Amino acid sequence: MATLNKQTSTQLVSVAFQIDVHFKLNVQASTTFETHTSIVHWSGASVWKTYTCKTTTTTTTTTTTQKAYIHRERRENHSCNTILSMYLLRKTFTSREQILVSTVKDYKEERALPTIPSFMGRGRSSFITPYKQSEIMGDISKDPLYEILQQMDCHFTWTLPEEDIDLDELEGRIADQIKFLVGRVQHYNLLAYVKYLNGKKEEALEILQKAEENVKIEDPEEVGKASLVTWGNYAWMYYLMGKLTEAQTYINKVESTCKENGSASPYRMEPPQVSCERGWAQLTFGQNYTAKESFAKALEKDPENAEFNSGYATSVYHLEKEYEKRSAAVGSSLELLKKAAKLNPDDAFVLSFLALKLQETRKVEEGEELIEEALGKFPGLPYVLRYAAIFYRKKGDVERSLELLKEALSLTPNSGFLHHQMGLCYRAQYFKIKLSEDPHKDKRKMAELIRLCIFHFKEVVEHKTKFVYAHVDLANMYAEGKELQKAEETFQEVFAMRKLTCEEKQQLHFNYGHYLENHKNSKSEAVEHYLAGLRIENESFERNKCKWNLKMLIEKRIKEGPADIKSLGIRAFIHQLDGEKQQAIECYEQALEMDPENEEYSSVLLELRLSVQSEKCLYKILQELECHFTWAVLMEDMDRDELEGRIATKTEHLLSNIGIYNLLAYVKFLYGKKEEALKNLQRAEEAVKIEYPEEVEKASLVTWGNYAWVYYHMGKLTEAQTYINKVETTCKENGSASPYRMERPQTYYEKGWAQLLFGQNYTAKAKESFAKALEKEPENPEFNSSYAITVYHLEDFYGKKSAAEGSSLEPLKKAAKLNPDNALVLSLLALKLQQTNNTEEGGKYIKEAFEKHPSSPYVLRHAAIFFRKNGDVERALELLKEVLSLTPNSGFLHHQMGLCYRAQYFKIKSSEDPYKDRRKMAELIRLCIFHFEEVVERKTKFVYAHLDLANMYAEGKELQKAEETFQKVFTMRKLTCSEEQQLHFNYGRFQEYHKKSESEAVEHYLTGLRIESESFPGHQCKRYLKKLIEKKIKRGTTDAKSLGIRGFIHQLDEEKHQAIECYERALEMDPDNEDYIRALLELKFSVQS
Repeated sequence: MATLNKQTSTQLVSVAFQIDVHFKLNVQASTTFETHTSIVHWSGASVWKTYTCKTTTTTTTTTTTQKAYIHRERRENHSCNTILSMYLLRKTFTSREQILVSTVKDYKEERALPTIPSFMGRGRSSFITPYKQSEIMGDISKDPLYEILQQMDCHFTWTLPEEDIDLDELEGRIADQIKFLVGRVQHYNLLAYVKYLNGKKEEALEILQKAEENVKIEDPEEVGKASLVTWGNYAWMYYLMGKLTEAQTYINKVESTCKENGSASPYRMEPPQVSCERGWAQLTFGQNYTAKESFAKALEKDPENAEFNSGYATSVYHLEKEYEKRSAAVGSSLELLKKAAKLNPDDAFVLSFLALKLQETRKVEEGEELIEEALGKFPGLPYVLRYAAIFYRKKGDVERSLELLKEALSLTPNSGFLHHQMGLCYRAQYFKIKLSEDPHKDKRKMAELIRLCIFHFKEVVEHKTKFVYAHVDLANMYAEGKELQKAEETFQEVFAMRKLTCEEKQQLHFNYGHYLENHKNSKSEAVEHYLAGLRIENESFERNKCKWNLKMLIEKRIKEGPADIKSLGIRAFIHQLDGEKQQAIECYEQALEMDPENEEYSSVLLELRLSVQSEKCLYKILQELECHFTWAVLMEDMDRDELEGRIATKTEHLLSNIGIYNLLAYVKFLYGKKEEALKNLQRAEEAVKIEYPEEVEKASLVTWGNYAWVYYHMGKLTEAQTYINKVETTCKENGSASPYRMERPQTYYEKGWAQLLFGQNYTAKAKESFAKALEKEPENPEFNSSYAITVYHLEDFYGKKSAAEGSSLEPLKKAAKLNPDNALVLSLLALKLQQTNNTEEGGKYIKEAFEKHPSSPYVLRHAAIFFRKNGDVERALELLKEVLSLTPNSGFLHHQMGLCYRAQYFKIKSSEDPYKDRRKMAELIRLCIFHFEEVVERKTKFVYAHLDLANMYAEGKELQKAEETFQKVFTMRKLTCSEEQQLHFNYGRFQEYHKKSESEAVEHYLTGLRIESESFPGHQCKRYLKKLIEKKIKRGTTDAKSLGIRGFIHQLDEEKHQAIECYERALEMDPDNEDYIRALLELKFSVQS
C-alpha cells in the first residue's frame, strides 16, 4: 500500500482541523478500504483519525461510491453534508495519495472550497475559523447552478436561522397548523424546509408534492406564479442531494414563469404573495423585525390585502411583546390589528392578538367581548383557546384560564406552549396563597400546586429543549418545593446551553442569584450572579432587576458594616452605570483607601476623573453647536408617541428627510433609545447626499452636532470629538466667524420646525427662527410658508381672529403666491379668510386646494374644520371619515369628529323639543365619548381633549368618569395659563350644572379669573362668576365674600368707584379681612392719583 509522506500527512490534518467535516468522494475505480490510523496532537487538541483507502488493481469500470472520513472526536459534530462534498464529488482520482495531496493543494493554494451555508444539515459555517469565508469561495460558488439557486426566492435563500430553533418542536407546530387551520401552500413549503433541516429529505420532498397539489386548488388561475417558492425549494433540495438534473428541471420552470410574466430577473419575481410568505416564515423562525419588513413590502403592492395586513399587524404585535411596549399610541399594533380584523374578520390569530392588545391598553371590557366572539366563532380551535387563556390569566381569572388550556391541550397534547401556560397559571395560584396573610393553613394545596407547576414545566422542557425561560421557571419551582439539588441541576443545564441571547443570560443570572440568595442563603454568591447579569451590556427588564437586587444587597451589607472593598467597588460600578460619576469616584476612592494596590479600581478611577475633566471641556464646545440639543426644546409638554407619529408621517410640517431623521433621532434619544437615535442620524447622513449633493458638509452640520451630543451622552467621547472635528473643519473651510457654527438659513428653517413641532411653548421662538431664515432669503417659498403657518398657529392659540397689520393673513397670501401647490398653506389661508368674515373667498381656496390635492390629509382635515365652522357638519364628518381612513392613528382627526358630533348634540339639545330625539342624543353622546377617548389615548397631554371628554361624560350622566377625567387634568404638570383657565372654567360649569354645587363653581371660576392671562376661557370665567354672584345677591343672600368677588370683577373692568363701594360693604361684614383692606387702599390711592 502506498504511504503518505510526513509533510502531506501534516498538511491534511491541518486542513481537517480547519474544516472539521467528514466528506464523501466518488472515485472511478473499484477500491477496498483499509484503516490506517495516524495519531496527531494539535496544540493539545483531541486525537484525530485519518481513514485512508487502498487502491487495488481490477478490471471493473463501474463507478463505486467510496467514503473517506476526516473526523475530530468532539462533543458535538453535526458537520456533515457540506459543500466540500459537492466539490470533491466532481473530482476523479486514481490513488489515495492523489486524493489527499490534491485536496490539500486545492485548499491551501487555490482556496477552492466554498463557504458552508447554515442550511446544510446541522453544519455551521462558524467552524471555518482560520480563513475568511471570502477567501475560500471556490468552484461551488463559481458553479453556475449554485449562482442561479442563490437568486431564487425561497426558504433556502431567506436566511432563516436554525441555531436557536428546536426543529422537532417546530415541525410539530407547523403540522398542527396544517391540521387545524387547513393546509396551505405556505405551510407545506415551510414544513418541507424544516423537515429537510431535520434530515428528513424524502419526507420533505413528499410535503413539497402536497404544496404543488394545493397550488392548483388555491390559485388555479396563476399556478406558475404561485409555485415559484415551491419550485425554488425543490431545486435547492435536489441540488443539495446531488440530483442536479432534477434541480435543473425546477430551475427551468422558475425561469420560464419569470420570462412569461416579464420579470426583470430570470430567476425571481416580486409578487407581493412571495414577500408575504417570506414574512410568515420569518415570524415562525422568530425574526419579527425582518418579518415586519417583508409584510411592509407586500403592503406596498396591495395595501388593502387582508392577509398582508394580518401579517404586518402580527409582526408589529410580536415586536412590541419582544420589547415590552404596551402603548396604544401612534405606531403601535392596536390600529393595525383593528384594520386587519376589519379586513379579515375570520382570522383567529388577529382577533386574539387584538383582544390581548386592548387588554394591555386598559380596554379590558372591549378585549373580553372580542375574546368571547372569537371563542364563539372558532369553537375547538386551540390557537383561540390558548390566547383566551392568556387573556383570562392576565385578568386574574386563573380558573377560567386553566379550563381553556385543558381544552386546548386535549387537542394538541404535545404543545410545549400550552404546558408552559398551565405552569404559569398554577404558579400564580401558588404565589397568591404564599403571599396571603396565613399561607400555612393551605400547605397541602401549595404542595399540590408546586407539583403541578413542576409537571407542566418539565413537559415544556422536554418538548422545547432550548426554551430558556421554561427551564428557569422549572428550576424556581424545584426550589419552592425544597428540591434544591434538582433546582441546581436545572440551572446548570441552562448555563451549559450554547448561544443564549443577552437577555436570556441576564434572566438566568438574575434567577440563579435570587435562588442563591433566598434558597441557599448564599448572599455572596448571589452578588456574583447579579453582578454578572448587570455587566452584560444589554438594556432589559432583567438587567434592571439584577441592578435593583444587587443594590439592595450591597446597601444592606454596607449598612450592617463595616463596608468592605468589594462592596464599595460594586456600589461605585452601579453609580457609574447610572451616570453618577462623582458618586462613583467617591466610592472608588474609599475602596482604594482600604486597598491602595488594587489596579482595577485605580484604572477605573483614573478613567472616571479624566472622563469628568474631558466632559467639562467637551461640554463647553458642544454648547456652541447648532443642533437639536442646543435649541432647548424639551419633551415635557409633549406626548412622545404622538410626536413621533406626526414627524414620521409628515403630518403638518414641511421638513425635508434630513430634518425628519434629525428630529426623530433627538426624540428617540430623549426617551433613552440611543441606538435608534444613531440609526436615524445615519439615515439623515444618507439623505444629505441626495438632497444636497454639492454641499454635503455644510448641509451635515446639524446632523454632526446631534451625533456629537448623542455620543457624548453615551460616554463615547472619542466618537463625539470626531464629529466636533468635522464641524470645525467645515466651519473653517467656509470662513465662519465661529469655529463650531455657521449662519445658514436652512439651519434656522430646521430649527424653526423643531420648535414648532415641540408644542405651543416654542411657537413664538419658531416664528423668530423662520424670520431669521427669511432675512437671508426673503423670497424662499418654504421659509415664507413656514413663517406664515407659525404666525397662524400663534393667533389660533391666543384666539386672535383679526386681519389687522401683523396678522397671518398677508404672510399666508404671500406664501400661497410663492408656493401655490402647498396644501397646508392653501388650507390655512382659507380658514383665516373665514375668520375675517371672507368665507366666500376662503371657500375658493378650499376648492382650489381640493382640485390640486384631492386626497391630501392636510386639505381634507382643514376643509372639514372650514365646513364645521360654516355650519355644514355633515360635510365636515364626510371629509373627516375619508381622511381618517388615510391616517387612522390621528388624534387630531378623532378630536375633530368628536367636535362635530358634539355640535350635532347641542343643536338638538337647544331645540324647542329635545326629548323627541333622546335616542339620537344618546347615540351622539356615545360617539363623542368614543372619539374623545381615542384622542386622549394618543395625545395623553392634550388638555382640551380631556376636558371635552369630561364634559361629554357629564352630559351622559357618567359623573364619576367625568370627575376622574377632570382630576387627571388637575394632576398634569406645566399647564399653560390658558389651559389652567380652561380647566377651572369647565370644572366650574361641571360643579354648577351637574353637581349642583354653586359654591364649588364660584371657587373655580374665581381661580381661573385670578390667573393673569388675557384669554377667552378667562373671560368665560368672569362672565359665569359675575352671573352667579349677581344671582346670589338678587336672592338676598349677600355675604362679605360675594361682595368681595363683585368688587374684584369691577376692579378688573376698571370700574373703580363701583369696586370701592363693594369692598366697603364687604368690610362692614368682615372688618378684619386683609385682602379687602389692601384692595380698597390701592383703589382709593389710584383714584386720588
